[in-house]
Amino acid sequence: MRNQLWQGANFLSKALFLAVLTPWMLRAWGPETYGLFALASSLFVSLALLDGGVRSLTRVRLASLPPNEAGQEKPAILLVGILTFLFVCGCAGVVALGLASQNLLADWLRLPPGGQTVLLASGVLTALWMTSVLALEPIAAAGHLSRVKAANTWGMILALPACSLVLLAKGGPLPTIIALIGSLILPNLLLLRKVQIFTP
Repeated sequence: MRNQLWQGANFLSKALFLAVLTPWMLRAWGPETYGLFALASSLFVSLALLDGGVRSLTRVRLASLPPNEAGQEKPAILLVGILTFLFVCGCAGVVALGLASQNLLADWLRLPPGGQTVLLASGVLTALWMTSVLALEPIAAAGHLSRVKAANTWGMILALPACSLVLLAKGGPLPTIIALIGSLILPNLLLLRKVQIFTP
C-alpha cells in the first residue's frame, strides 16, 4: 500500500512540476530554449538504457543473500554494481565529448549556442542521480521500496521551488537543470546517510 501511495504521489509531483513550470519556461525562454531544456531533461530516459540491467541484477543479488552473510557481502555487491554502471557512463561520456568537440551534437540536433554544454552537464548530473538511485538498492532489496519511492517523490517536490527560484532569477536551462537534478539527488543522499546501509 505504501508503495502505491508514494508512486501516486510521485506521479502527481511530476505533473505539478510540468503544469506550473512549463508555461513559465516558455514565456521566459521562448520555444527554442525551452526545447533545449526538454531535450536535456529527456536524458533521464535515454541514460536509463545505459543501465543494461545492472540495477535489477544488483537488487536480485542483494535480496538473495542469506541474512548471516548480508553484512559482509552487501558492500562488495553494491560496489560492483556502481562501478559497472559508472564505467558504462564513462564510455558514453567519452563518446559524447568526442562528438561535442567536433560540434557534431550541435549540428545533428540543431542546438542553440551553448546547447552542447547544457546536454553534457545534464548527462553528467543524470548519471550521478542514477548512481544515487543504484546506491539505494540495498534498501529496496530489504523490502523497504516505499522509502526509496518516498525519496524520489520528495526530490520532485523540492525541485518545484528550486527551479522556480532559478526562473525568478532569470536563469536559463543550465542552472534549471542543475536545480532539478540536484533536488532529486539530495533526498537520496539523506536517505543513504540515515539508513546506513553498510552497517551489519
